[in-house]
Amino acid sequence: MHEQTHTLPSVGDGVFALLQRAAELGQLRSRQAVLELIEMMDHPSPLVRSEAARELARVGRTLRQQGRLMAQVGQPRSGILTAQGVIDDCMARASARSEDWREAWAESLGQWQHEGALPALTTLLGDCSPRVRAAAAQALGETQDMSALAPLRAAAADADAHVRCSVAYAVGAIGLGEGLDVLDTLRNDPVLLVQCATLQALGSLPGAKTLDWLHAALHDHTPEVRWQSIRSLAKVGGVASLPHLERLFDDTTPVCGETVGQAALEAAALIREREGHLWSQVWQSLYELQLKLKRRIHRRSRRLKRFGLF
Repeated sequence: MHEQTHTLPSVGDGVFALLQRAAELGQLRSRQAVLELIEMMDHPSPLVRSEAARELARVGRTLRQQGRLMAQVGQPRSGILTAQGVIDDCMARASARSEDWREAWAESLGQWQHEGALPALTTLLGDCSPRVRAAAAQALGETQDMSALAPLRAAAADADAHVRCSVAYAVGAIGLGEGLDVLDTLRNDPVLLVQCATLQALGSLPGAKTLDWLHAALHDHTPEVRWQSIRSLAKVGGVASLPHLERLFDDTTPVCGETVGQAALEAAALIREREGHLWSQVWQSLYELQLKLKRRIHRRSRRLKRFGLF
């Protein structure tokens, strides 16, 4: 007979069980489920913290919808679990929580789609931990709220480079031209990582000023800056960008598994394809308009001939 061997559950098994538990709690709308998810955001595993944050946001979005419905039908709200109530309770206790928890809480708030998230995240931008401030900045971008640009504008001067990176990414995520002044501050940042994050964000903000900055960055002595400018031009560049890209076709400097020249060739091809498609649409529209005008003139001529006026 073979002896049965019993294996102890691994740490991974425990994490997986907690991930499943968080997903189950996200389907519930009870105060106990909210409290359990809040506590899970302090777990040693970043996977568990992130999943708990995501599921807490799911509950928050549902509570927000329920709160609006109750307000419409005039139901009393005293003692009822509400999204704003959860936000207020968490913020009241945030300073006593760990750095891990505050970071997860900031991550969660970015997904709530609730008007109370923005002031809470603005408060977290003043946290003593750079990790928390960076998470708060990134979450402000996820709100895609134009009002988030004001606190992000202030955070662009943060002493920590990772926070400034998150500010750049957030402005790109919001995707509004009103945030260009924030990127103007960051595009000449002394830290290369921040410069590249800013150039990446510009790829979400098409416009004349964006193109000027990206074209100028193609002349930078740092290959990573040139490469990231190319990648963003592939998204927002136009015909005017092609001569700027062509001068880099022979650049053999390796960056991220390809050369700068290869990236430039690919970007130019994408721009030509995109612009060619747009021009074909324009010409097709002009051709159809020309046909309509010819038909209209022909019908008018026949009408005039019928009455002997032509």
